[in-house]
Amino acid sequence: MSKMFEQLHMPQHIKDALSKAIADKKISHAYLFHGGDEQTIEKAAREFAAACICTGKNAPCGVCSHCQKAFEQSHADIIALRSVEGSIKINHIRQMQYEISLMPYEADKKIYIVYKAETMQKPAQNSLLKLLEEPNDYAIIILLAQSKNNFYPTVLSRCQIYDFGAGAMDESTIELTVSFLKSMLQNNMQDHLAKASDLAALEPAKAAECMAAFLRDVLLYQLQEGQNKTLLVNGQYERLIGALAQKYQGAQIQRTLDFIFDRRLTASTNSQLFMQAIYCLLKSR
Repeated sequence: MSKMFEQLHMPQHIKDALSKAIADKKISHAYLFHGGDEQTIEKAAREFAAACICTGKNAPCGVCSHCQKAFEQSHADIIALRSVEGSIKINHIRQMQYEISLMPYEADKKIYIVYKAETMQKPAQNSLLKLLEEPNDYAIIILLAQSKNNFYPTVLSRCQIYDFGAGAMDESTIELTVSFLKSMLQNNMQDHLAKASDLAALEPAKAAECMAAFLRDVLLYQLQEGQNKTLLVNGQYERLIGALAQKYQGAQIQRTLDFIFDRRLTASTNSQLFMQAIYCLLKSR
């Protein structure tokens, strides 16, 4: 096995898994590297990209022309997708879709590294999903993100996911969100309003991120029929997630996620109204 990532401070199991994928030539068409230090996941992505196109032994060998260009960030088949607009737009994904349709220039693989991929809104994620659903033999997409919470379950289900850091929401936010969701299950309006008030007292963006993570898990649980637990952000609350998956239809969960993802929440957001809107969306058929 190669000494890939030996200079990087990152989880050993990720080093082992990616090194094995290179050694066995079983490389997936899509990856999500999230959590941890941004520089570390960027360096890991670039080293993995070099290994994918390396023609030497013990990839990345650092000697072949592909490795040298990769480490100089000048290889024509390793493309960085960054946005100066604050988020990845649908036009960025469409451009990537067009470029992926073209064969590699020098190597036998073409690799896209998408920075701040968590900034993709629904149209961009839907466009990306089309790419992930119809992979070709040579394209590899590596998404870099702070968290996987903002991705739709359908996107996550088509990626190999590696968590480089704790990536966890603070415990108080999780506890309040769990209490709110349990009150939804119990149909206790008085208790629900009390829990909604508690959750609304948090920063709107923090409450929204945590709520979205749980609802994403519910939708993923439905899509996977409870089989693949490893993709759940909040796997320790599997029983709650399973109960919510039975109570609510996928369309209800999807509408609520769309509402959360489409809002730009700020400190001036009325959190109480926001939580009430989530309640109404989940209750509506």
